[in-house]
This record gives sequence, structure tokens and C-alpha cells, in this order.
Amino acid sequence: MGLRILLLTALLCCAAGPLAQDKTIRLASLDWPPYTGKDLHEGGTATATVRKAVEREGYRLEVSFLPWEEAVEATREGRFDGYFPEYYSKEVLKDFDLSRPIGTGPLGLVEHVSAPIEWSTVENLSVHTIGVVSGYVNTAKFDQLVAAGTIKTEASATDLENILKVAQKKVPAAVVDSLVLDYLVRTAPELRGKGDQLKMNSKLLEDKKLHVVFARTPSGTEARRVINTGLAGGGQ
Repeated sequence: MGLRILLLTALLCCAAGPLAQDKTIRLASLDWPPYTGKDLHEGGTATATVRKAVEREGYRLEVSFLPWEEAVEATREGRFDGYFPEYYSKEVLKDFDLSRPIGTGPLGLVEHVSAPIEWSTVENLSVHTIGVVSGYVNTAKFDQLVAAGTIKTEASATDLENILKVAQKKVPAAVVDSLVLDYLVRTAPELRGKGDQLKMNSKLLEDKKLHVVFARTPSGTEARRVINTGLAGGGQ
């Protein structure tokens, strides 16, 4: 009987996985100030929100900052419990699960002050080539029109590269979060002296909710439960 109990205990421990054993949630992120970044206070505002939710449930958060596409792929391969921050999209939900919102981000277009873009519907943007970051979700309508070839885009690896292209008039506009633009204009050496050449278009694409994305693994599922409970105010 004693041996049977020991075997059952061992099986339960294995089924629970490493997350339950060491109570550490491992997430991937990127340098995307002011939301996330290895050199930001508390790892950025989004990281601080997620860490608070995790610690409220008695867990520890471990964040690795990677290039965005690497963070997504590493989570897909099960090397992390999840990644953040991400926008909702049907494409993301094909492979991953989402947390409750961890904040919002005003997504729009950065443009050159000397050549503002006028548009009323997303379809109107088809007359321009729009800068985007490779691997980023934008809005459902915008991404649908890009996939259909209606909107022409030019991809860069980072928001900073896109903003520089707009400042240099290499593209007329680029998709960017307005808070990210504000932060980079204030802090990026590459944009020093260029801030007065840039502005956000007066019309937003969308005020987007931000989420943590979870791998469909046992530890990813448990991480989602922990974070959602913590975001809701705790399980007490």
C-alpha cells in the first residue's frame, strides 16, 4: 500500500509539471518601452502589471527579453509559458490562449508633420505604403487588407526603424502605439533633433487591449490560470 501511495504521489507531481513545483512563471517579452524592456523600471508598465498579478497568487515571474519573432516562436515551441504584450487576433488564437487584458495601447499612424495623411476608412490607406513591424499584429481590418494586397506595407524589425523611415520620408506613415512613439522621441539617440518632424495622425486605428499569450502546454495553461486570477484581484 505504501509503495502504491508513493507511486501515485510521483505521478501527480509529474502531471503538475515544473510550474507547480517551483511556482515560477516564465514569459518571453521584448524591448517595447514604455510597456516592456530589460532596462526599464520594473521591466516596464506591462511587466509590472503582470508581475503584480503573479505575485498576488504566490508565484514568481521570470521574464526573458528577446526579439519579437523569437519570443513568439520560443513560446510556440514550449520554451516559455507565454509571451507578452500582444493584441487579440484570430490568428494568435489559432496557436495560443490569451489572458485577461493587462492594459490598453492607442494604436495609430506616425506621420511627417509636413505631409499629414487624410483618411476616413482603413481602405483609404491603400494609396500609401505603410511601415509595419515584422511579426506584429495590427488591427483585424488593416491586417486583412494587407493580406489581400490592398494595403502596401514595408516591414522593419523595430518601431524605431519605422519611425526613422517616416522622419526621413522613406515611407509616409508607419503603424505605432502613440505611447511608444512618445517614449522613443524622448529617449532614442537616433531620434534626437527629429521629434519636431513627427506626429501621430489625428485618427487612431484602434485603442487596443494588451494581453499575455500562453502556450498550450500544461505549464502554459497553469500560468494562464494564475495570471487571470491575479488580474481579477486574487483568489481569496
